[in-house]
Amino acid sequence: MLFGLVWLGTSLGRIAHRDQSATPPAARAGDSVVLSPEQLANSGIKSVVAATGQVRETNAAPAHLDYAGLRRVDLKTPTESIVAEVYVKPGDRVEKGQRLALLHSPAIGLLRAELAKERAEARIANDAREFCERLSLNLDKLIAAMKADPEPEPAALSEQFEKVALAQYRHDVLTAYTRYHLTRKVAAATMSIAPGVVSGNVALERKANELAAKGEFLGAVEQARFSATQQSQKAAAAADFSAHVATITEQKLSLLLGGNAELMSAALNSDMLASYYLVAPYAGAVEQREAAPSQRVESGALLFTVADTSTLWAIAEIRDRTWQALSLGPGDTVSIQAPALGNRVLTGVVDHVGRQQSLTTDAVPLVIAVENSEQLMRPGMFVWALLPAGQRPPGVIVPTSCVQGSEKSPFVFLEERPGEYRKQRVVVGQISGDNATITSGLEPNRRVVSEGSFVLKSVLALEQRDKESR
Repeated sequence: MLFGLVWLGTSLGRIAHRDQSATPPAARAGDSVVLSPEQLANSGIKSVVAATGQVRETNAAPAHLDYAGLRRVDLKTPTESIVAEVYVKPGDRVEKGQRLALLHSPAIGLLRAELAKERAEARIANDAREFCERLSLNLDKLIAAMKADPEPEPAALSEQFEKVALAQYRHDVLTAYTRYHLTRKVAAATMSIAPGVVSGNVALERKANELAAKGEFLGAVEQARFSATQQSQKAAAAADFSAHVATITEQKLSLLLGGNAELMSAALNSDMLASYYLVAPYAGAVEQREAAPSQRVESGALLFTVADTSTLWAIAEIRDRTWQALSLGPGDTVSIQAPALGNRVLTGVVDHVGRQQSLTTDAVPLVIAVENSEQLMRPGMFVWALLPAGQRPPGVIVPTSCVQGSEKSPFVFLEERPGEYRKQRVVVGQISGDNATITSGLEPNRRVVSEGSFVLKSVLALEQRDKESR
């Protein structure tokens, strides 16, 4: 079963193939094995049908594993700080938002105090805006009540709006209305007296007083409405400005901390006002830790490296002999062979192909995403990228597990009928992944043993030993 993998490993990715004109030696007497039904049931032998097809040739390109895309983040201090506590170590798995360390920073404390002040000022300004809007609304109600028919008495009007917020407009408008109401009543009473009882001059004077009082009242109403509108607009502008200032300071604090920090919940009088946490940007593992308790660090100092290594990039170097691989595109599959894992072959998917040839290596990078859920691979590990190099002529294809023996003397076991097998010498051409092309010695549509060949080889070896001992 290791036949194909041995060839792949020893050739470092250059797949060996034999001359298709070569012919295997004829089967010899004694190469057949017959198993009893009981032996067959316990042998675990399985067979497959040899098919006709093509195997793509491959070339092996050197590659190294690296972190995938943006799934690696260096967490640095946003400002001069002191490390108070550290909660993780290299290799620890972390979830998104998990706290990694607690730090203290005077700059953060000052900015938080400034933000708290500006938020308080914004609340005060907003309260002022609401009060001015309420005053303007109440003033409109008061003016509407004064214009009722019949006109209300000043005393009744004053009592009706006694508990309604009117501020200075209560005095300005109600006083003018009371004077106008009184002069109107006096003038009306004068006009109702029989002629000759009151001189004409007195009647004219009282009518003039009424008109003057009415003008003062209407002027007071217009001035009050204008003042109320202006006051509401200024209060609204002041509230909006205060809110914007608080928002800008909040954004300044957020930008200073970055997206990978979390402020502690702290009141203004708390000792933790200047404290914050560094948190994991996403689920992954702690790859590096430079933070230590009580350590004083400058702004921009590296404290942690967090990465998601469930998927890694295999970055292959494409040169002249593997130039055909540049025809690959995103989504195409590529086999990756990992020497550190016993030449284990993994399947990767092309993420992207570099657009520029390196001036130092004369290579173009081919980036292949490789699944690493078992966490067996590490960034920096050397691998081979098995890249397509063309297709061989059609031949008989079987799984590599069917091929037994050595490179110089390969063979397969043919299934003549269930329980009866024959050893057949073959010539092996191209091997790619789990498939091998048989160029001679095997016809298509023959059943070939794919599992349990060890039993058949053991039976043949025992028969050969018995012959030699006779």
